[in-house]
Amino acid sequence: MVDDSPLLALSNVRVMADDACILDLPALTIPAGESAAILGANGSGKSTLVKLIARQLYPAWGADVRIFGQDSWNVFDLRKLLGIVSSTMQLDFDAEPPLEVLDCVVSGFFASRGLWAHQSYTQDMVDVSVAALGDVGAQHLIGRSMASLS
Repeated sequence: MVDDSPLLALSNVRVMADDACILDLPALTIPAGESAAILGANGSGKSTLVKLIARQLYPAWGADVRIFGQDSWNVFDLRKLLGIVSSTMQLDFDAEPPLEVLDCVVSGFFASRGLWAHQSYTQDMVDVSVAALGDVGAQHLIGRSMASLS
């Protein structure tokens, strides 16, 4: 059976920060197999939309948010399916507690910021991560804090 659910289906989405509405989106659907670009002026809600999709933010009551056809997700499972690149992600890596470079790379296996107690990683994951750092000439950064990098 082929799942023809849209990649993303949003309706009545409103995200609030304190008393301010930072995203008001009546409807957005991205069908399976399609691509989309998010364009807009500063402050128009692009990063908020990405954070909503990644489940870093949640909408006000009454919204319908379906990602890959599901309205409920374990965020770690969902993030493994997403490929998000954003300049605001750098802020996550500079946050407390400090995140070491190798831990950051290994945490990519779990689509998380850093390694959590419930995540079990293997020596193979560490070896692949060290090799990946070597491939991009960054192996010498192992042991440094992500916040110390430009």
